[in-house]
Amino acid sequence: MGISKGMRIRFWSVAVGFSAVVCVAATTATARSQPALSIRSIKPTVTIAGEHFRAREYVRATLSVDSVTRSRLVRASRLGALSVDLGALPESFDPCNDTFLVLARGRSGDEAMVKFVARQCPPKD
Repeated sequence: MGISKGMRIRFWSVAVGFSAVVCVAATTATARSQPALSIRSIKPTVTIAGEHFRAREYVRATLSVDSVTRSRLVRASRLGALSVDLGALPESFDPCNDTFLVLARGRSGDEAMVKFVARQCPPKD
C-alpha cells in the first residue's frame, strides 16, 4: 500500500498552511507599536499620557511653549504606559492662538511627540 497522490496533496496543503500561520504569529508577536503621546488636559496644568514605551524605562517628557521649556523624568509602567504633569502653561498662553509641543524620549531611544494646535475659537464681539 502506497501513499496516494490525494494524501500527498492534502499533507502538503496542511504543512504549508501551518507554516503560514506560524510565520504570521511570529511576526505579530515580535512587532512592537511605536510610542505615542496624547494630551489629557491643559488646564490647570498640562498633563500628557503615553503608551508603547519599553516596560519600566525612564522617559523624559519635555514641554516647549514660547521661550519656556520644562521637563520631567517619569518611569513607564510594566506595560509601557505613563502619565506626567508638566505644570501650568504661562499666563500669556492663549489656546485660541498659541501652540505647544511635548516630546517624550525614553532611555532606549524611543520617542514620541504631540503638538497642541491652536483652537479655532469664534471671534470675540
